[in-house]
Amino acid sequence: AEAFSGSVLETAALTDGPRAGRTLAELQVARATGVRVVGIQRGEARILNPGGAETLRAGDQLLVVGTLEELRAFRRWLKGDATAAA
Repeated sequence: AEAFSGSVLETAALTDGPRAGRTLAELQVARATGVRVVGIQRGEARILNPGGAETLRAGDQLLVVGTLEELRAFRRWLKGDATAAA
């Protein structure tokens, strides 16, 4: 439990922008923001612990985990801010 101290789960919708249509490996979300994508809700389908080859699509609901600071960086990154690093 100590490893998760300060971590928060949050969901965010992916819009049709520069992040859509790219794989998790290409996007390097964790490197850019510090958060981990732990799930994707795509319509009725749920993808738990998605791999790097998973392509994100506009409309995906992303379940992410990180600290409050990392989540703030993630929200900026999601909007296309290239300087979102935590």
